[in-house]
Amino acid sequence: MRYCTALLAMSLPCVSNNGCFPYDGCRMTSLQYTLWQLLADGRFHSGEQMARHAGVTRAAVWKALQGLRELGMELHAVSGRGYSLGQAFEPLQREAILTQIAARFRARLQSFDVLHSVDSTNAWLMRQEADCAVAACIAEHQTAGRGRRGRQWCSPFGRNLYLSLRCRFDEGMGRLSGLSLAVAVVMIRALREAGIHQAAVKWPNDIYWQGRKLGGILLEVVGEPAGPCVVVIGIGLNMAMPAAAGKDIDQPWIDLASIQDGLSRNRLAGRLLHHLLDAMDAFQHSGLASFEQEWCAADLLAGNTVILLQPGAEIVGIGRGIARDGSLLLEVGGQLQRHSFGEVSVRLLEPER
Repeated sequence: MRYCTALLAMSLPCVSNNGCFPYDGCRMTSLQYTLWQLLADGRFHSGEQMARHAGVTRAAVWKALQGLRELGMELHAVSGRGYSLGQAFEPLQREAILTQIAARFRARLQSFDVLHSVDSTNAWLMRQEADCAVAACIAEHQTAGRGRRGRQWCSPFGRNLYLSLRCRFDEGMGRLSGLSLAVAVVMIRALREAGIHQAAVKWPNDIYWQGRKLGGILLEVVGEPAGPCVVVIGIGLNMAMPAAAGKDIDQPWIDLASIQDGLSRNRLAGRLLHHLLDAMDAFQHSGLASFEQEWCAADLLAGNTVILLQPGAEIVGIGRGIARDGSLLLEVGGQLQRHSFGEVSVRLLEPER
């Protein structure tokens, strides 16, 4: 019997790098993408200039621009000057991302796609043929990005990182215990490398910076409990979240642009993939033990009062780190309890100390 389970979560229409549209729920046309790339410099471009650049009529340009607005882009129109996105963006570029990955890891990556728009990068990788043991994708936009316990993940076009990696594990789902915690450590490594310090991890799958959510992780697994299985690791990271898009997020959040100017999406995406591929080797060899010390150093809950929400129950205790299998250790009434993943949610009741 085969099983499919969402272990831990993050969130994340579809055009691949070769210009085809493999996902039939796609909402972005090739013309819209061409115009977006032109407007990504943040400058004003006239309708005539865009029509000439794309080789279409002014009417086609106008219609495509309306479609970009429907995708959530904030287009500014000024008479006599044309259209602008208001600020420059860095479009994702496959080769620019791959150059950030060491050759020994890049050789293991059998497939890597840059998608314009997709329902979910995790879902897209799940739909691909399983003959590639290691595959990855990244998208400019998600229409159905999702987080843990079915929550929606805010995924505006061209602003953040929505990245997924698929790997094969031959020793069964039982060997994956704590993998999401290892991935959280990977994100901390990549952020520190980019000069972002004070980032912390909130068990089991969230990345925080000074008390505000910066990113998250979603793991999904298909396979045998004691045999070969495939895991898809999804990462969502706020790079430059528009205020209008972020207004529906139900908790305090922050993006990297608010912490440090000038970060490259392509460089950060490449370094994340580099560290992820490195971590998969270490995890397959020694499990969570290779990452436990770094996790403890970045643990947001350790020593703080937290509330653990379970179906029909609330538990208040003090965070005491993690067990060897990645379970949360919580001190309640002087007794140490272990809590596994599943249908639980954790909230921090006191500021990080």
